[in-house]
Formats: sequence, C-alpha cells, structure tokens
Amino acid sequence: QSLKNQLESFKLKLNLSPKTKLSLIPFIANYSTLEEDAEQQVKSALKHRLDYQTAADSLEDAKRKYAFARNRLLPDLSFNLNANIQTEEDSSNLYAQDFEQHSYSSSLNLDLPLDKTADRQNLYNSQNTLKQRERDFKLLAYQISIEIKNRIRQIKQLEDSIEIQNLILESEKTRYGVAEFRFQSGEVSNREVIEASESLTDAENTKIDLYLNHFIAKLRLKKDLGLMDLDFIFELLKQDS
Repeated sequence: QSLKNQLESFKLKLNLSPKTKLSLIPFIANYSTLEEDAEQQVKSALKHRLDYQTAADSLEDAKRKYAFARNRLLPDLSFNLNANIQTEEDSSNLYAQDFEQHSYSSSLNLDLPLDKTADRQNLYNSQNTLKQRERDFKLLAYQISIEIKNRIRQIKQLEDSIEIQNLILESEKTRYGVAEFRFQSGEVSNREVIEASESLTDAENTKIDLYLNHFIAKLRLKKDLGLMDLDFIFELLKQDS
C-alpha cells in the first residue's frame, strides 16, 4: 500500500493520468567512497557553478562602470598639432613642394566643467553598486564552501555508518546461523530462529537504505559542484540499470 501511494504521488508530480501504468526498472546503487577532500571539491564548485560565474561577471561589470564614472570626473585635456607646407604649383608631387614656405601650429585644450553634480552622483551610485557586488560575491563563495563541506561531511558520516552496519550485519548472520543450529539440535524453539531471521532482514534493509542514501548524497554533491546535467544522468542510468 505504501508503494502504491508513492507511485500515485509520483504520477501527480509528472501530471500523469491516474490510469497510467508505471513499470519499475531494477536499479543498482553502486557504492564507492569519496576520495577527494573538501578543499578540492570547493575549488571545483567555484570553477563550474554558473551562479558563481554569473556573480563574477556581474562584479567585473560593476568595476568597469565604476572606473568609467571616475574618468568622467577627470579634466578633459586634448593636444593638437598641425603642420602646413606651401607649394609653388598645384601639384601633389613631392619635388614640387617648397619646404622654405611652411607653417606650424599647436594647441592645448583643457576642459573643466563647473557643474559635475550628475557625474558625482553617478560615481556615488556606481561605487555603492560595486561594494554591493563585492559583498554578494564573497557571500556566495562562502555559502558555496559551506554547502559543499556540509555535503561532504554528510557523505563521510554515511560511509562511517555503512562500515558499522556491515559489522552489525555480520553479527546478525552469525546469530541467525547459531539460532538455526540450536534449533536443529532441539535446544531452542523456532521462535528464536524467527527473531534472528527478522533481525537479519532488518540489518540488510538498513544497509540497503544507507547505500541508497549515500548514492543520493553523492548525486547531490555533483549537483552542488555544478557537474550535474542530463547527459550525466542518462549515462548513469544506462550503466547501473
């Protein structure tokens, strides 16, 4: 009944008709320990996550706008230089030029506008925007680091729990074997065998749940790192199904 209710809920999420029949495909959650350390994973996340790259681009854009606003407040200085050579006749030939008849002129222009109110306001706004972008960028990097480290800590805890559960499972197997032997010898009733069998089944189910939770946690880590895409999911399902 629990499985049926979950399937019906899954149909609702996919907006499927209640009459739609779903087939369950066997899936193996392969187990492998996480080898990379937290710092390497954080660097990988900062390299691949789109939200971090977008924040970095936004910060660079704010820096350019602030630099442009500062330049608007600087004086406008220009330097001009002209040289003229008179010709003896209407010709563009170099030998026809009279280099004795020439004139030169130069000018230096300095523009100092008196009213810079709009430019100062623009500089103030761009400076505030830049500071906000810097705070957002640092905060996002900190949040990503905390998110990745918490995910890795969760995976490591699951790996420790799996090791402990393997020991418990071996102990339950031994207990079940002893109970069966004692039952065959007539020392105990079948009740002890049933209890040992139930404990063994519970230990096996707990191990399966831990394996599945570990597998899902590693997938979520892939998503946190910005490495999760449809191609990866399809290849994963193709290999493990």
